[in-house]
Amino acid sequence: MSKTNDSMSAAADAETASSSSREEITKGLNEDLAREYKAIIQYVVFSSTLKGAEYGDIAEQLKKHASQELAHALEVSRQIDYLGGDPTIKMQRN
Repeated sequence: MSKTNDSMSAAADAETASSSSREEITKGLNEDLAREYKAIIQYVVFSSTLKGAEYGDIAEQLKKHASQELAHALEVSRQIDYLGGDPTIKMQRN
């Protein structure tokens, strides 16, 4: 095999490995994104269903956490898009 063919083969192998790694990373990020969605929903529901004056501070903290989780979800979505993947729209079930 010529040196040119070796270089082309090495480049193709690197591209395949890179693509495979990118897919694995995207899969992991989508799993994280699904967990972020679940956390957002939980914080919103919990903060809106707490009753009584004694829970007011807790409800406010839960709202702040929901906002933080949303910021995380947006960042993870941007990273997935940057890697060429599609951000999931599904929430983690368990």
